[in-house]
Amino acid sequence: MELGGYFGLVRRWWLVLLAAVALASLGGYIVASRLPAVYEAEVRVLVGPLNTDLDTQRAAGQLTNTYAQLVTSRRVTGAVIDRVGADMTPGELEDAITAVPNDLTRLVVIRVQDGDANQAAALANALADELATLAAESDRPEGQTQVIDPAIVPETPAGPQVLLIVMLAAFAGLLAAIALVVVIESARGTTAVPADERGLRQRTGRAQRGAIARGAPPMSEH
Repeated sequence: MELGGYFGLVRRWWLVLLAAVALASLGGYIVASRLPAVYEAEVRVLVGPLNTDLDTQRAAGQLTNTYAQLVTSRRVTGAVIDRVGADMTPGELEDAITAVPNDLTRLVVIRVQDGDANQAAALANALADELATLAAESDRPEGQTQVIDPAIVPETPAGPQVLLIVMLAAFAGLLAAIALVVVIESARGTTAVPADERGLRQRTGRAQRGAIARGAPPMSEH
């Protein structure tokens, strides 16, 4: 179908397309508004001393990736659950944790999502404390950790993102409507009068009465 054909299709079916977008958007909003709120708390942990020599800084930077992995280990998550008294399994807590290391700044940013804002902050701070407990087992200065920014109780939920869900639902509804319209138009085209015959009707005012079959031999003249 050429570009002009798509414009014509939109002109003929714009009400259907608009209704599909509106209904899909409404459905997306209803679903998003019924999803439980999720809160995210964040704590920043510094690996190594705050002021130290370059070699120690480099060694501490290399440890940030290790500590980011340790935060989600079952040893740490299990201890944190016992400390906070959270009603979840270590695997569920692991799924709720995001640990982002930065070897240049030597910071490990730990984020925890939970349906309870107070528990999200408590879990994040407990993870930082448990990480410090593990780090204390090393007597090397580059292995020590300290909390730079403790987690605070979030006031607004991080999710669900209602606007994003509505936009995605509207786009999906539009695509589905366009696909349906194309199928309908294609089905109509298979039974419609051929274009050459329509043109003949417009020029002569009557339908073509006969047609020469393809490949048929020409009629001989006697």
